[in-house]
Amino acid sequence: MPELGGSTSLGQYRTEGGRTVVPVRLMPGGSTVMALDGGRARHAVAVTGGEIIAAGDGGLWLRATEAGRYRVTLDNGTVKRVTVPAVSAGLQLDDWTFSVDDWHRGSDGQRAVTTHRLDMDGLKPWSDIPELQDVSGVGTYRITVWLTRFDGPTSTSARSPTRSK
Repeated sequence: MPELGGSTSLGQYRTEGGRTVVPVRLMPGGSTVMALDGGRARHAVAVTGGEIIAAGDGGLWLRATEAGRYRVTLDNGTVKRVTVPAVSAGLQLDDWTFSVDDWHRGSDGQRAVTTHRLDMDGLKPWSDIPELQDVSGVGTYRITVWLTRFDGPTSTSARSPTRSK
C-alpha cells in the first residue's frame, strides 16, 4: 500500500460484465480510496497465492510470504508460472518512533498544534498510550529497517488515521 497521499497502479484486477473487480485486504477498521482511470496496462486477473504488485517500470511482481510454485494468469490469457525460493524469516520490528501533531484550542482560542514524540518497543493504538489519552490529530509511525537483500517495493513509514476526542 502506498503511504498517505501516494498512488500506485493496480497489479491485479479483472473485469466482469462491465465492472472492475479488485481484490482488497484491509485491517479491521481500515479503508482505502481507489480511482480507476480506464487504463489498460498489463495486469494479472488471477494468482494462486501471494499478491501481485505493479512495478514502476510497467512490470509486475509477485510478493509471497511462503516458498512454492505459483500460477499467475495475465489479462491477455497468458499463464506464467513463478517459483518463489525459500522466504527469509520475518523481521522483529520493535524500535518505533511515533510522532503526533496534537490539534487543540490554544489559550487565545485559536487552533494550536503540539507535537508529541515517543519511542516505542512495538506498535500500539493511541488508546493504549497513556500520554495520548486526550489527543487528536495526525500521527506518523516510523522505523528504520536495514535489509541485507532487496527483493522489491517496500515502505518504512505509515500514517495512522486522524483520531478525534
